[in-house]
Amino acid sequence: MIEPPGTQLWADSRWRDGWRVQRRWDGRASRMLNPAGRIVCRGSIAECERALEQAHPAQAPADHLVVLLHGLGRTRRSLARLDRALLEAGFTTARLDYPSTRKPIQEHAETVADLLDHMPTPAKLSFASHSLGGLIVRQLLGYDSAWRPSVERVVMVAPPNQGASLAASLDKGSIMRGILGPSYGQIAQGFATTLPVPDVPVAIFAGDVVGVRRRDSPRGFDRAPHRTRDPHVPDEPPGGDSWSGLVPKPRPRPLMTVAAGRLCGRVARPRDRFPIAAARPSRRIPRPM
Repeated sequence: MIEPPGTQLWADSRWRDGWRVQRRWDGRASRMLNPAGRIVCRGSIAECERALEQAHPAQAPADHLVVLLHGLGRTRRSLARLDRALLEAGFTTARLDYPSTRKPIQEHAETVADLLDHMPTPAKLSFASHSLGGLIVRQLLGYDSAWRPSVERVVMVAPPNQGASLAASLDKGSIMRGILGPSYGQIAQGFATTLPVPDVPVAIFAGDVVGVRRRDSPRGFDRAPHRTRDPHVPDEPPGGDSWSGLVPKPRPRPLMTVAAGRLCGRVARPRDRFPIAAARPSRRIPRPM
């Protein structure tokens, strides 16, 4: 798998079984990539969409599609391991790229929503995200779209649900915002606290490995750089089980592996699947015209 240069300049606007049509962040150009990541067409968005239809005509909706969204300053390559684990488990995945340092969270979410609007609605739709991607998912879940009722579950890895203390401390003047873009400024200013709480099952992970019991580190999430906790989401699963009790094997495992297992429902007991749920329903966000 290769990736063309200029990843932070392009956003996936159409997706079809690994074929992607991308638009430049400023709307000046479009291109189409094959599943191997090679550019096979350049031109207007309409020309690339026609090329996509010729190269890979639309097929039946997926049984369960998982959309993967990377974090600030990252690319889709950062979620390759999670992507492989989900594919091996039988899921259809859409591992997307977006220019995380170029636009605010609302515009990133609108791009992903438009992509979902232009594909057959899957029977089930889930999201797996890292860092900033988690805030984009929360923004997305407020939309009133045809695909919204299909959303099954969400997994977030280190989402800045209460802002990021490090970003806030470095947010002096405009230097960091000039480098990392408007989404960085929103994280530093606590924009996440204004987003709706998901009304679907959610699992939130922080750290590099899972295995530390919550009761042994009662303020662990609060000390995490991204402050991953959502104040409206319970810290503990029902029945007082710790996160380590939900991992089948006692030894620590890579966080992405555990996140994949959470999407697949691989937990110790069926009744404990996705115990972290929203405490109140999300509000619907009007789609931009």
